[in-house]
Amino acid sequence: MERLSRFLRKRRNEINRPLRWVERESKKLYPDNKDAQISNGYLYQIESEKINFPHPLKLRTLAQLYDTDYYYLLQLAGYIEERKQEDIDPNLVKSFNQLTPKLQEHVIRIVDELVNVQENIREEIRSKI
Repeated sequence: MERLSRFLRKRRNEINRPLRWVERESKKLYPDNKDAQISNGYLYQIESEKINFPHPLKLRTLAQLYDTDYYYLLQLAGYIEERKQEDIDPNLVKSFNQLTPKLQEHVIRIVDELVNVQENIREEIRSKI
């Protein structure tokens, strides 16, 4: 499977944009959300594999700026498993894409919290076995 770092570097070069452009545009896109903004240094660290698990909100910003699939970036970062297209509920994707970026942020945070709760429950069950 392709590496996140290589994919992002390749995609940025394809659209012929420097690191500073990503920083500037991410601030325009999300002026009130530092978690979704991307500094040129942070992007450089992702592209040079010093950061392997960037925040999902930053991946969403990159997907928007690079006009690429957010779920593919999540997969490359290891947040989700590779899925066949037929495994993904198109209604879910369609509904998510109809939300404003602000609401998408809230949904991502809620899902992150649910994943954490699930992991805590699993750990608690394992400790009792």
